[in-house]
Amino acid sequence: MQDIRTFVYFDLEATGLKSSGRPRVCEISLIAVDTSDILELHESLLNITSDRTNEDTSIQVETFSPRILNKLTLCVYPMATIVPLVSSMTGLDNYNLTGQSKFDRNIGNLLNIFLSCLPSPVCLVAHNGSEYDFPLLKAEMEKAGTKLGSEILCVDSYLGIKSILKDRQQISSELKAVTELANAGEFDSHMKEGTCAQLKPRIESDRVKHLCCNSNTSPRHLIHQEADHSIRPISVSTISKQENESTPARSISLLYPKRRPKKGKEINYADKSKCRKKLNFSDMPTSFSLINLHKHFFGCSPNKSHGAEVDCLALMRVTAVLGNDWLEWAQQNSTQFETCEGMWSMSRETKS
Repeated sequence: MQDIRTFVYFDLEATGLKSSGRPRVCEISLIAVDTSDILELHESLLNITSDRTNEDTSIQVETFSPRILNKLTLCVYPMATIVPLVSSMTGLDNYNLTGQSKFDRNIGNLLNIFLSCLPSPVCLVAHNGSEYDFPLLKAEMEKAGTKLGSEILCVDSYLGIKSILKDRQQISSELKAVTELANAGEFDSHMKEGTCAQLKPRIESDRVKHLCCNSNTSPRHLIHQEADHSIRPISVSTISKQENESTPARSISLLYPKRRPKKGKEINYADKSKCRKKLNFSDMPTSFSLINLHKHFFGCSPNKSHGAEVDCLALMRVTAVLGNDWLEWAQQNSTQFETCEGMWSMSRETKS
């Protein structure tokens, strides 16, 4: 599969929850950004959030966004009663939406035209999108007698962020365990034998990569990643006598040569993500709601929420702070939007 070129952060405001029966769309927003700009935003966000004691962090965080943002936000008359609780959160009701277009073929075509103007491949990103936003959009599109292009991808940021953070927590635990063993001298006997092939616990190459790139909870110099993603033992004879005599607690870095930069013009996600500062991901958020994740990463809730456009921007910041891990997860787990099942079918909906 070709690498995703454009992420389209996508959010809906609707008349009610999925449990309400057949919710209808009353606002839709799409904010498109190039993947390379996500990595630049990643650097900016890490710099601004490195000082959690800064009282202006909440204001500064929301000022950061890529220079190039293609945006489309539409209000829609839902042709259904908006639940009062929803109105209190979104500020949208059946009165102030009177006169707005209903979700018809024209809106469906407008969405397709907008997406077709973006560098492809294009991937929609929605928080809890697989359970709500994608099925509801699919239902509205089918009712309007149109559909998104078969080339449009989609991915659920709720599932992605949860998976990434759990993986990072596991990695942090593994690094801590290895560090404690090294400090206790558990690897000394293997070094004398001139091999690290029997080291326990054994660290897989992909784990080593993440330990080096993403952890700031333990000494980052302990483990280095091989350029070919393999771990090669080196003979203890390569360690100088002076190093042996002056370093009682031997560092694991002696067992792993430092990674050398790749030559050539090929650019991958890992090459583009070179951050000087890292956030601590050893702890887990209390929940994976968008507001709580924003507070977990940046120490503050979004200034505004429950509006389609502001929620898209908040989601962009939350995923961007994960940098390369987010890009890789989205690439590996994206699916075609056309394979989503509609939340409700046109046959059960009274045509308006």
